[in-house]
Amino acid sequence: MAPPLPPGHPLAQRVVMVMLSGVGASSLNDPANPFAFGTLRRLAAEGAWGISDSVVPSGDLPTWTALLTGAPPRISGVASEQGNTSGGDSLLRKASSRLVIGSQRALISRSIAPGVTQVQQSASSERVAETASTTLRNDHSQLVVIVLDLARREQYSGSQLWERVDAQLAEITNVLDPQHDSLLVTADHGLLPNGSFGGEEPEVTQTPLVLWGAGITAGPAGTVRQIDLAPTVALLLGIDPPALSAGRPLFEVLHFAPQEQARVHLAWLDQQMGLQQQLGMGKRAVAPEVEAAHRAFAQGDWEATVVAAEAAGQQLTGATPALSLGGSVYLWGVGFPLLLLLGARLLARWGQRVVRWIALSVLGTELYILAWSLIFFVLAGRTISLSALYSNIGGQLVSVGAWAVLALSVAVLPLAWAAVGHGPRYTLRQVGRLVGLLQVVGALWVVAIVLVVKQPLVQTGAWAGLLILLAQLAGIGLSAPVVGGFAAALTDVFERGR
Repeated sequence: MAPPLPPGHPLAQRVVMVMLSGVGASSLNDPANPFAFGTLRRLAAEGAWGISDSVVPSGDLPTWTALLTGAPPRISGVASEQGNTSGGDSLLRKASSRLVIGSQRALISRSIAPGVTQVQQSASSERVAETASTTLRNDHSQLVVIVLDLARREQYSGSQLWERVDAQLAEITNVLDPQHDSLLVTADHGLLPNGSFGGEEPEVTQTPLVLWGAGITAGPAGTVRQIDLAPTVALLLGIDPPALSAGRPLFEVLHFAPQEQARVHLAWLDQQMGLQQQLGMGKRAVAPEVEAAHRAFAQGDWEATVVAAEAAGQQLTGATPALSLGGSVYLWGVGFPLLLLLGARLLARWGQRVVRWIALSVLGTELYILAWSLIFFVLAGRTISLSALYSNIGGQLVSVGAWAVLALSVAVLPLAWAAVGHGPRYTLRQVGRLVGLLQVVGALWVVAIVLVVKQPLVQTGAWAGLLILLAQLAGIGLSAPVVGGFAAALTDVFERGR
């Protein structure tokens, strides 16, 4: 493979990235407000527009990392709000001069510290655009990232909220020069009606995308990945993409001459080859296509270079292995507990009386995991992932607790299995008493915390205590929450992709 090509000439003197935090693509298609986001629609008509699919989990820090590094969580390792991006290679480190503008709350949630890059903090979410427009008039940083998080504030709703967000965008664009400045407008993620985010619902993951100004070719960009934006910005700035960037630049919307188009395609291909080797994923047998691309470039055949580079790049970036059986949430959440269930039943039939009682506890634990998986994931249609509990955590935990109580009620079936020898009437009476006791204790626990302690049930510890207590009453023992937590951790890891 030939040595990497040097970066090319910048298409813009400055790139301004505006993140409309919490604004999903569905917000632009509200039938009740068809004229919302007038500024954003005007920019789209004058430039390139499309849909950007955010990474999953779509929390603040994972999406922020993906936007600036081009790396999905499985590569960057940032899959929660407790990740650390300060030491990673990103656009903020590649650009010769950079500036981040946002409210204090937005900067803190994304672990942005003044020591990492230059930061301009506004007094509130309401004044981010005012701070940005004033700064942009005098600042000549190569890269400026602006976080508009007004859509995440609760004092506005509906058309009033979107008007204020769009007005902030207009205030920023009014000070930009499309002959020298490039503008990229997108969002980190959208919001569900209850204010939550972090999952993979289309309302959350599909975000608007507009590119406008210097170096941009007008027209539709289609649906792209969030990780494609960082290498696109790198091309606009004429710099190397971040080292872990796995995205494909939006070549189609960038204004390159044929020779430069071939050069940047080849540079992207070489970068992807290096990334694959760095990750230990091999070359995926694309050597012939890579050689063909370099040979065509050396011969001055720019069109053939692009075709060969695209073919090799699709194999490198598009041949990501599908989720294997070992990484299936269905296997760990449903299939594995079923296998353990059968194993416990066989153990009980084979062993002595003491072994039977041990098997009874194991059986109860497995039934709890199985019931939880079936109810919460299959029947309730929820993702088995703590990453879905980013926002409105009180309401989410109430829902989780309700399903857990139901799962624990199902988990009393081992007692029925143990008591069946005493007759069906005795069995039904025992199970009925225990299920009723679970419901009563759960209700009393909630009443005690809300009325006596005067605390809403938003603390994770309160729910954990309730579930452990209910597990004890169900005769499952402490192993239920421990094994349940282990199973949840496994499914969470595979769901998050790392």
